[in-house]
Amino acid sequence: MLMKEEPTTDHKFFFYGSLREGHFNNRMLQDGSELLGRAILSGFNLHSLGSYPCISLADDKKRKVVGEIFTIENLNMINSIDRMELGAGYDRELALVKDEAGKEHEVIVYTMNSHEDKDSIVEDGDWTRFVNEKNNEKLDRW
Repeated sequence: MLMKEEPTTDHKFFFYGSLREGHFNNRMLQDGSELLGRAILSGFNLHSLGSYPCISLADDKKRKVVGEIFTIENLNMINSIDRMELGAGYDRELALVKDEAGKEHEVIVYTMNSHEDKDSIVEDGDWTRFVNEKNNEKLDRW
């Protein structure tokens, strides 16, 4: 469901790409956020756009995207992330994710439902694994 109102510190966020731990934009989450843990978002495809991903609604509701749930206490940090994502063409949506214990969380997630390139789908829905495999392939070529 598209979210029109501005996000607040009361919201939880689901990050599946460059904002996850170990990725380049995670530095934006230093000092003022808390990682609650890994989670699964069902009903979405994860796509590779090259150096970062996007997600779009899947025809197959069994499709899954792996990510992390964060709380963010710093409103300036929230606004910076929101500007970055919306400025890159993403939409802000509310969605339900399940954590590793099976508990559901309502989260803000940034989607790009206009992206329909089936060839760019990351089959297992895990950006971290995809990037690590790509990096290993590059090393194997040397």
